[in-house]
Amino acid sequence: RFYNLEIYLNLLMMECGVMNDAFQKDVESMFEGMHVKYRRGPLKKGERCQVKVETDYCDEQFPTSACLLDIVRCTVTFESMKAMIDGIKHFQQQVADGKYCVKEILRIKNGFRELNAEDLGYADLKFNVKMEKKNLRNETVQLIAEVQFLLKDMMTFKKKSHKYYGIIRQKEYFDVFKDVEIFRNDVSNQINIALQNVNDKKLTEIILDLNIKSWEVFQTVCPTWRESLTTLYANANDLKCLSILMSLAPTKLDFLKTQFHHMFCSGLGVAAAHGNMELVKSILLCLETDEQRKQVIQ
Repeated sequence: RFYNLEIYLNLLMMECGVMNDAFQKDVESMFEGMHVKYRRGPLKKGERCQVKVETDYCDEQFPTSACLLDIVRCTVTFESMKAMIDGIKHFQQQVADGKYCVKEILRIKNGFRELNAEDLGYADLKFNVKMEKKNLRNETVQLIAEVQFLLKDMMTFKKKSHKYYGIIRQKEYFDVFKDVEIFRNDVSNQINIALQNVNDKKLTEIILDLNIKSWEVFQTVCPTWRESLTTLYANANDLKCLSILMSLAPTKLDFLKTQFHHMFCSGLGVAAAHGNMELVKSILLCLETDEQRKQVIQ
């Protein structure tokens, strides 16, 4: 489980973060000149990936994280069904030409097949495609991404229903953890939950209640702090939780230089690998000199 969720999944997300920009630019270029609306999808967050791996893919072959095919994704919206059909033919031809990083269409999930006159609802087409590109080490990497085809009317329906989908997803998340509810009084689990939910108020409350005054004591109280911090760096939008933890370390620099050995980098690298550039900027700005910034980047 540790390798699957903490090593394989994080390395997969790092590669996806590196390749995402090239994928988005290439797919957008494929539809230049056509009357479509192209939208870059955000990289799927680490928390959502973990929930999906532990629920949807729990019975799949190890490593189950490899079943995640939509970390990198985008949406193409068409005005009409005829325009979508023309778009499918165009997309297939562009992929076959081989000049883009998208090299092959591996699977098509046709949501329209499930529609019927008595039960009309949301539907789309999802293409799982193989993308291929050199990574930062000049190695050829192949990953699977998702290209979603939508009708304009379906996009309107999707926006209206999104808030209900969010409620369903939250319920799914808590259902996953209901079996470990009895452990929530355990200090280590309380800290982990606060970090994973980016809950700075709860984290402050725990630290004050336990009178934790140093980084060494914190690490002793929470032996799985590296895993939880990895999730925090991936999902936090600001420095609130990190600032609380930095206050326990001798200096901000000592804390931010902490290495995550399974990722072979510091927390800054973890945030960058997950596409969390807002946090990357905040971390760099909180350091006082360029020398300090270089040390954290290294």
